[in-house]
Amino acid sequence: MNTDQQSRIHARHSHLVTLALVAVVLLMPGCGKKAPDLPNVILVSIDTLRPDHLGCYGYERSTSPTIDSLATRGVLFLNAEAQSPWTLPSHVTLFSSTFPFTHGVVDDNSRIPADLPMMAEILKGHGYRTAGVVSSFYVGRMFGFERGFDYFEDFASDRYQQVFSGSKIMAETVVDRGIQWMRNSGRPFFLFLHFYDAHVNYIVPEPYRSLFEKSYAGGEILYNSYEHYQTQPLTAPQRRHVLAQYDAAIAYVDAQIARVLDAIRDSGIADNTILVITSDHGEEFFERGSWGHAHTLYREVLAVPLIVVDPRLPSSGAEIREAARVIDIMPTVLEGLGLPAVEGTQGRSLWPFVSREPAGERDPLLFSESSRYNLNLVSLSQGTVKAIADFKNHARELFDLSTDPQEELNIAPEDTSLARALVDEMMGISAHLIPGRLVLRWVAEPGDHTYVAKIRSPGTFVEVDYAGSREAVVDIAPDRGSLRMTSAQSGELRLAVVPVDASVILDLAIDGGPPAGKLVVGGSALRPDEMPLTFPGVVRSPDLLKEPPDSGPGFYLWRDPGDRLAAEPVDLSDEAKEHLRSLGYLH
Repeated sequence: MNTDQQSRIHARHSHLVTLALVAVVLLMPGCGKKAPDLPNVILVSIDTLRPDHLGCYGYERSTSPTIDSLATRGVLFLNAEAQSPWTLPSHVTLFSSTFPFTHGVVDDNSRIPADLPMMAEILKGHGYRTAGVVSSFYVGRMFGFERGFDYFEDFASDRYQQVFSGSKIMAETVVDRGIQWMRNSGRPFFLFLHFYDAHVNYIVPEPYRSLFEKSYAGGEILYNSYEHYQTQPLTAPQRRHVLAQYDAAIAYVDAQIARVLDAIRDSGIADNTILVITSDHGEEFFERGSWGHAHTLYREVLAVPLIVVDPRLPSSGAEIREAARVIDIMPTVLEGLGLPAVEGTQGRSLWPFVSREPAGERDPLLFSESSRYNLNLVSLSQGTVKAIADFKNHARELFDLSTDPQEELNIAPEDTSLARALVDEMMGISAHLIPGRLVLRWVAEPGDHTYVAKIRSPGTFVEVDYAGSREAVVDIAPDRGSLRMTSAQSGELRLAVVPVDASVILDLAIDGGPPAGKLVVGGSALRPDEMPLTFPGVVRSPDLLKEPPDSGPGFYLWRDPGDRLAAEPVDLSDEAKEHLRSLGYLH
């Protein structure tokens, strides 16, 4: 990536404090109000939907006649990609236009930061009536998705009721609530519909259940886990059954989307309603030896559909081959509505492609990551080359997408220099996207004293900045999983670690002994004596986000949050954890 590209990346990552102030201004009474003739927006997220299982993307089965018809009326993005391979971080990226490294909602215990403006908030500030109807608690109140919505229905999933008893919120129920609200909402409106039917387990009613499978002799397959299917793969008939049921779920959702289209037509607003159809991630069906998602960063789990229909534009049937991303959807919607861009977002608007006007920048950053299940995976595509770095296992893969679009042949051993260059690029980008830093400061006592810090992490140090005397020595291990600092003078280390939820373990010493009474952690001035000390990755204690008060010579440790607050905590009940296990998310 050249210097101009790097500059554009840095320009996109403006301070989120400024973003927050913009949102506050928009939400003030009377600010940002627009005329009621602004177009309505319906955003549809079909969880776990692979684009190659839709007719408009070339699938042989008739799974998606409604979605296919929308593609002929609007713009179909052929190469859209998610920035995370699982539901929670991907939807935060969708609504905030920030990378997972930036918003930090990367595990089950993280709630959307309070100062991260979301799409519904922004549209509401411009006079929109807003509603969200969702079918998974990963897009529910538990994690903060209700912010900015006048009406929000997650069917009590935050209270561990219907979802956790084993049943699903079906697409028909989601559409019923959405249509009911839409008919009484006023104009203009923003409606978000989230469907979970294509996520395991695939349970849909007839006639869809038998649509692609006339008979199946085996027992019903309830999902176990990604690891389970690696060692106990499904038989060929079982795989055919799973795919038939997955496709049946898509067809069922497609029929429910048809009901939405009928409703907007019956309400007389079809000519002034923008539709966006997408997904949060795909699904692996044994391309890599198992079944599921969130464990890899290959095409089958990152590729998503993206269709934009604006009835005001003559853009029917356009197919766009340039890369698009989930992170681009919010800026695209805002530009399509004629609303100003929000400072601090990291996506780019795709509206020039929708409106068929000459586009500007055409080289978006195809960057994705996953730290789920203690993984440490990052992928980067640049032109026709894609690299995947496994920082945890110090492995890398390289694919030539021009000849290998399914990413089946790893050419990293043949082109080590290019793989290394892309991995280095990933590290720089990762460091840039992570807000804030872990800070270790030491104040030297007069006299001849030696301060030593041995620091390691299950993650990877993608940035280590030292400030202080030139006499200090900072040695970073080749795998960037550990470092050692030795100094006789005062100084400071600022560290960025990938993934953002990786902890850091510190073993500190003064003159060869533990810094008893001379280590101060966080604003509450904690003074732990035992070494080594483990500092958490995604910090949830406000005290740890404050610089400790000065109390003389010794070590000082805290997390500088940078431009935003850390992801807030979520306490999962035993019932919620059991539900996650049933979906293969916990083991």
